[in-house]
Amino acid sequence: MSLAHHGVLFLDEFPLFRSDVIDALRQPLEAGEVSIARGEESATYPARAMVVLAANPCPCGNFHASGLTCLCLEPVRRNYQRKLTGPIVDRIDIWRELQPMSGHRGNDRFARRLTSADLRSMVSAARSRQSALRGARLRAQLGRARAGAQRALATVARGATGARHRDVEGADHPPRRHPRPSGGVVRGRPGRARPTGGRGRRDGARAEDRRGRRPPGHGTGAGAGLVSAAEQERLARVALSHAAEPGDGRVCDSVATVGAVRAVEEALADDKRPELAARLRAVDVDRVLTVAERSGIRFVTPADDEWPVQLDDLAHGQRVRGLGGVPVGLWVKGPMRLTDLRDSVAIVGARSATSYGFDVATDVAATVVRSGAAVVSGAAYGIDRAGHRGALAAGGATVAVLACGADRVYPSAHRELIDHIARHFAVVSESPLGSSPTKVRFLSRNRLIAALSRGTVLVEAALRSGALNTANWADQLSRVLMGIPGPVTSATSRGVHKRIREGAATPVTSGLDVLELVAASGEQLTVVQRGPERAHDDFTLCEVRVLDAVPVARGASTESISSIAGVGVQEANRVLVALTDAGLVHRGVDGWRLVAGGGRA
Repeated sequence: MSLAHHGVLFLDEFPLFRSDVIDALRQPLEAGEVSIARGEESATYPARAMVVLAANPCPCGNFHASGLTCLCLEPVRRNYQRKLTGPIVDRIDIWRELQPMSGHRGNDRFARRLTSADLRSMVSAARSRQSALRGARLRAQLGRARAGAQRALATVARGATGARHRDVEGADHPPRRHPRPSGGVVRGRPGRARPTGGRGRRDGARAEDRRGRRPPGHGTGAGAGLVSAAEQERLARVALSHAAEPGDGRVCDSVATVGAVRAVEEALADDKRPELAARLRAVDVDRVLTVAERSGIRFVTPADDEWPVQLDDLAHGQRVRGLGGVPVGLWVKGPMRLTDLRDSVAIVGARSATSYGFDVATDVAATVVRSGAAVVSGAAYGIDRAGHRGALAAGGATVAVLACGADRVYPSAHRELIDHIARHFAVVSESPLGSSPTKVRFLSRNRLIAALSRGTVLVEAALRSGALNTANWADQLSRVLMGIPGPVTSATSRGVHKRIREGAATPVTSGLDVLELVAASGEQLTVVQRGPERAHDDFTLCEVRVLDAVPVARGASTESISSIAGVGVQEANRVLVALTDAGLVHRGVDGWRLVAGGGRA
């Protein structure tokens, strides 16, 4: 797609492409670039293009066509149409429905009516309209509080005059004012115009109604209709959340220092990061919040009561390859509040886990949630899955932190698990809605897992396991790092053994050991484990010698026992009498002998 820069990428019959090919289009459509990672190296290439997708209603093209019969099998047609409603379709802004060309085939009437020059003109005009519309939406939403209800964000950043945005039909409208509640919950937007025809078109009557009435919640005095500074900050954080990569250290530090609104202004004026400025201008905050509302997802910021304060420790952590800092916001799906994670425990480890590691992780998670704490993990294969399942099986709470958008499921094989967690607890992500997981986003996700919990349990991690990245973040953030020892011959436990040998991780063998380390001092003390007690554990050295000298098979005299034990006859006789009273020794006609089932072990 880098060769299609400022051009058009056309995919005919796109539902016939493999799913991974279609998924690969999401990042270019969202960010205008493609990230490629191989081993420890990664590179980012520009890939901005206008993508044109063409598709029939079914593989044969006859579905719902007048006078034609669909020849496709029902499963084939259903699978084909499922791709027409996938997340990739949500990123298409212009739709055109073409009627069957049966009346035009075999002649050049269509070519005469619509030439290539006409098509180029239509595409160019559509690109210009969409670019202006997206940029105006962001500028209108982020610039109201500082420059007035009709002043765009570009006006603040560039010192130009305010601008009104123009919809697809060409009518001028003032920037929309949508009161949004605090607390991270996105609610309805009074006065919002809905699409009626194709994507990007607005209903003229509702647009006129929007201009003629004031949304509920706005006053009538001086400054009425202006978005508050707090709401302005929230909108700016939403824009940065979708424009900047998760864990971008420079963006996180800038927001923490000067605030999100000022950080957006500086990013738009920064010539050193033109890609970030371009992505900011392309973000449609209103559409992002609409998608979030439709998906039942809320945006949580440090200004909300639900914000987990333990994440603030990330402001003091080191930067790993430029990654770090407090996230600008979190996308959360599910009823569980993030403040309930204050005493949580993270369980991470190898994706290719053994049955030993899976069983241990399940048992540890079950023990942790029975104490009232929650389990945090990444919903990946192996140990992550075992941690979630162990918590759910014990009737406790668990939270999944994803490296993709909170509205997506990764890995797809865990859809049932992640959907269940989202319905009953919470799925958390720092990544933009609809975004795909990448290697860098996994590394950014790992710092959230470590920061949200009091301690991290490392179960089965190879020397190059991604779980070790979470362990490093836990160590940097002064969280308790624990390791489950595995067989010394197991390659999947070498990373854990290395952390234990270096003193970075404390070895634990059960959930009770974990609770003792992460709980407040004195709250979860474990009983010191000892072997079974024996009757002669408190014997003196002389008594032990005499007991060892007593035979088992046949009796022996007192003199023989005293000689073997190396003690006097009188002392041996005294000890033998005491051992008889204790039920360990019996005196028969042939002498002293041990009682069956007693005595030495």
